Amino acid sequence: MLGVYVLMVILGYYLEKYICVKETMIKWLLLIVIGETCVNVALSYHEWRVLIDNNKLTSPNDYLFYSNQEYINVLILSICVFLLLKSIWIKYEYKFSANVKKIVSYIGGLTLGIYVMGDFWIEMFLPLYYRGCARLHPMICVVILQAFVFIVGMIVTMILKRICKK
Repeated sequence: MLGVYVLMVILGYYLEKYICVKETMIKWLLLIVIGETCVNVALSYHEWRVLIDNNKLTSPNDYLFYSNQEYINVLILSICVFLLLKSIWIKYEYKFSANVKKIVSYIGGLTLGIYVMGDFWIEMFLPLYYRGCARLHPMICVVILQAFVFIVGMIVTMILKRICKK
């Protein structure tokens, strides 16, 4: 498990420093992102149907395991999304004001802290996630959970960075 996380950090550094996205790659990246997302949703739905039909559904995690960040499909999807966002930023950076660039750069500097604490915050918010799944579709709850994890991780990382500066 630790090896996967170390690989992701090294891969993120490599992609940021050495990979240039060409215009022709953008269409392929977009196609991969859409395709992978559709496959993940279809697999999750299929698994959900099987569990429902056999009365074995105990929690949303029973069928959302295709979203596990350690799986190759999620890693490929993450790489493609990263490269797409990087290419969009490079292409349209000149249109953004200095303040927007400063904010994006600042948040970018927080992402390692957000990433490192991510599993901790996911574990902390899991009870809320399960309660939410009783009222909302689990896929919506996953998005809400990830938003909470990102925001709380960002706030905590900002506080830690300020403490370290003093």
